[in-house]
Amino acid sequence: MRIFQYLDQIFENSRKAETETRRKNFYQHGRLFILDILSRRYKSLINKPEVNLSQDDITELSRTGIELAEVIYTLAESQFPGDEKGYLAIFRSLTDIKSLMSVVMQELAGK
Repeated sequence: MRIFQYLDQIFENSRKAETETRRKNFYQHGRLFILDILSRRYKSLINKPEVNLSQDDITELSRTGIELAEVIYTLAESQFPGDEKGYLAIFRSLTDIKSLMSVVMQELAGK
């Protein structure tokens, strides 16, 4: 739980730092999607037995979370150009989520 709270705060800080409305909306409405993929893809980081996060863990989580968010944003932008629909609608649509999840997981499998 502490890890998810920490990452949620990182995404909130990223949202606040953005000047572009579409990117702000991505971080606001897509953070649970990002956290879901992060928890699936990086189980070694998420399932650590330690109660407290070390500074190395915090650094790794921050780096990984932001990198993953950028990959997802890039893929989402290519799949759902800005003039079609906003991120609130995208992340509320099961059809859109399934499609985006498939594209993201394929991209990550290639890395």
